[in-house]
Amino acid sequence: MATYSFETITAAQARGFSPTADTLVFGAGETAAGQHVVLSGATAAITSAAGRTVILPGGLLGEHATSFTDGSRLQVGTAAGEYVVGGAGRDALYGGEGADTLTGAGAADLLYGGGGADVFYVSPGTSAATGDGMDRVMDWTAGDKLLFAGAAGTATNYVELSAASFTDALALANDRIAGGVIDYVAVAVGSDVLVFADSRGDNGHADDAVTLVGRRLDDIGFGDIAGATHTEPTPTTPPPTTPPPTTPPTPTTSPSPIATTDPVSLTGTAGADSLEGGRGSDTISGLDGDDRLTGGDGNDVLQGGAGLDSLLGGGGDDSLQAGDGADYLNGGPGHDSLAGGGGVDTFYLTPGDSPAGDDPGGLDHIVDWSADDHILFSGAAVASVANYREITVDSYAAAREQAVAGYKGQGVEYTVAQVGHDLFVFAPRVEQAVALTGHTLDDISAANIGIVGSATTAPTTPGLEPTAQKGTAGDDILGLGDGAQNYDAGGGNDLIDGGAGNDTVAGGEGADILRGGTGDDVLQGGSGEDYLRGDDGADSLSGGDDFDDINGNAGADTASGGGGDDWVVGGKDNDSLSGDAGDDLIYGNLGADTLSGGDGADVMRGGQDNDSLSGGAGNDYLSGDKGDDTLTGGAGADLFHTFGDAGLDRVTDFHAAEGDRVQLDPGTVYTLAQVGADTVINMTGGGQMVLVGVDMASLPSGWIFGA
Repeated sequence: MATYSFETITAAQARGFSPTADTLVFGAGETAAGQHVVLSGATAAITSAAGRTVILPGGLLGEHATSFTDGSRLQVGTAAGEYVVGGAGRDALYGGEGADTLTGAGAADLLYGGGGADVFYVSPGTSAATGDGMDRVMDWTAGDKLLFAGAAGTATNYVELSAASFTDALALANDRIAGGVIDYVAVAVGSDVLVFADSRGDNGHADDAVTLVGRRLDDIGFGDIAGATHTEPTPTTPPPTTPPPTTPPTPTTSPSPIATTDPVSLTGTAGADSLEGGRGSDTISGLDGDDRLTGGDGNDVLQGGAGLDSLLGGGGDDSLQAGDGADYLNGGPGHDSLAGGGGVDTFYLTPGDSPAGDDPGGLDHIVDWSADDHILFSGAAVASVANYREITVDSYAAAREQAVAGYKGQGVEYTVAQVGHDLFVFAPRVEQAVALTGHTLDDISAANIGIVGSATTAPTTPGLEPTAQKGTAGDDILGLGDGAQNYDAGGGNDLIDGGAGNDTVAGGEGADILRGGTGDDVLQGGSGEDYLRGDDGADSLSGGDDFDDINGNAGADTASGGGGDDWVVGGKDNDSLSGDAGDDLIYGNLGADTLSGGDGADVMRGGQDNDSLSGGAGNDYLSGDKGDDTLTGGAGADLFHTFGDAGLDRVTDFHAAEGDRVQLDPGTVYTLAQVGADTVINMTGGGQMVLVGVDMASLPSGWIFGA
């Protein structure tokens, strides 16, 4: 067992931190409620009130042995704000108490916001409107928000309907979105509400959708859908207003392993307990509350009770019984019996656990599997329909033989075998398997299998932050800390938080999440579908190839999408935004912004203040929104949008012969006038659009529409 100080722990020490044996001690004045946390895959990035960030292994905060002077414990729901990011597989994400942001990030995820006003973020394609691929919000409450990449919900672009099935609901949503006005369609289907979104803003069809489980249309409205103006919390800046966490009864805690081989019995309270056994065969009961139970060596019995429990068996043949709630179970070495109880449970196999040897006697057994549970392997490949197969055989030996042959011969990463009344799930890449007692092939699919990627950082010298770092070909997860850092993540799907200082971060290949933190940062997504956030400071962001989701946030930022159909958003202050190649969505948001579409059919919106928009080549959509804006369509048939109180806008290159037109909001009252060489549209509400150098008498029928 080792004890580390949060203020002085080095990156190397953090990488080796054991959530089952080590303790992280926070300084005077720090509390669990004052921390800000980013949960992603198998790591947690903890940022203190003083601004220092430490990255620890272990995903769920309930597994971290933490010590505060006020006796509080850092677990899911106790931090000031949590930003929870899922992996490529099917995840179950939990926000706990407080104002949290949850991003499923891939496959069909289960999202639990917990207490507080939570934001459920849907990035393009991660919650596809396909039924099986949709994220499910399990505890939607008043004050929660859905965040899509398009504009915010309004009374004009939002509609509510009812349908008998998902198929009917999707057809209704596609029909309304194709009409060109509606962006969001909420459909009541049975006991749920399905929210469909035209995320790309192309009026084609529903791109993404989310299920609000057990909710009615009365539980959601257009005001619950946030758009590109939404400011997300960052790992280095806790939200300004966060409800205080619920204070549990005084917990029972055993902060260190008990140094005895004699069996011990530990019982917790109705609160959040952290209990750890010794070297003998122990019995540990957490009772209610979100408990962390660790058995250590010996054949232990761990009973979680109700709540979000984390049960770690350690060495020996253990029995883990989680009880009700969404629980996390890791048997550790040995032949373990795992019972998740009620709720959506996660069974995690660390390297070396449950080896798929000749004898199935060493395997872990899941004794109460349900269709919403998850199995996570460490170091394996992402499960998909293409690399997953199901077989029926008459023996474990035959199942293992076919699983190994399928992996070596056809690249089958996961084989699920029906043997009698049981299932065996094989992951040959990592030479592991797990048994599901009393189940059939109908009870599992590729969506139930996830992975935990590698969490790697570059070596550091204790007490000295590096100025140049190199990642790996795997999935790197790192907080760079204070000072000006230079980090090249290399390959893999990386999560990098720049922290304080003027940082340069290159994502390289893969789908990367890059956050600048404070300071004037340079973020380069590289190839792959990247998610870039500049946060505070005057940042430079570039997406590179493929679809990218880019937001400068606060500060005068410069952002470019690069290749692919990108979303480029300025955030606050005066930004310079470029879509480059592809059909891009570009939104200036706050400040006097300069927008350039580049090639492709771009959608451009200025937002607040006096903006300059240039569409470039392609059939573009330009809307200055508020303020006195200058609009230049460029080549192609462009659409210039305005409304009653939009401001005083000037269109510099209106060419009706090329197909340019003006679109007004429904109900807009307007008059037309020739003022010198210009055509002027005057609208009730004070808005005006000037078509510079255009003779009104030369305009064809239909050049203005929508009112």
